Amino acid sequence: MSKFYAWLTDFRPEAFFVPRHPPTRWLALAFIILIFDQFTKLLVLYYLEPYEQLPWLPVLNITLLFNRGAAFSFLAGANGWQQWLFVVLAVAFSIAILVWLRRLPARGRAWLAAGLALILAGALGNAIDRVWHGHVIDFIQVHYSDTWYFPTFNIADAAITVGAILAIVDALFHRRAKPGSDESQDSQPQDNQSTE
Repeated sequence: MSKFYAWLTDFRPEAFFVPRHPPTRWLALAFIILIFDQFTKLLVLYYLEPYEQLPWLPVLNITLLFNRGAAFSFLAGANGWQQWLFVVLAVAFSIAILVWLRRLPARGRAWLAAGLALILAGALGNAIDRVWHGHVIDFIQVHYSDTWYFPTFNIADAAITVGAILAIVDALFHRRAKPGSDESQDSQPQDNQSTE
């Protein structure tokens, strides 16, 4: 209990969130994606009626749809309890990502840090929709020749997908640092700069 109290009294929120530690600099990317996600959703809400389609490219429509469920409308037919379940899961997942980012080594994990930042932005973007509107706003509709339609999604969904791909790529191709290697000593300052 005394260790916890000591940690609590020494904890400085500004030191946790200010990007001195390189992986936490990716929080700026998460913030930019989150703002872009919310801005595009507000534009679509302002200019389109529900289910209205605006052809943009031969394979892409902008259309306004509401999703009360998760990905691919999972649990969309439930009576409302799923909204708060998904909000709680998104907040818990976001906290876990923040802790994970904070614990990453200073160098060598940029792909993972970028992936986590994108997942964080997507999770928070859709959670904001659920709290603010009661549903997720989807508007990107990819199709082929008006015969095949991919499930409609938004910027937050795209960020989660790309972030997951980056995290998987990092897991598959990142070489674990061996004891005594340069990567395992990332936290130590390097002395390759000459002093005059």
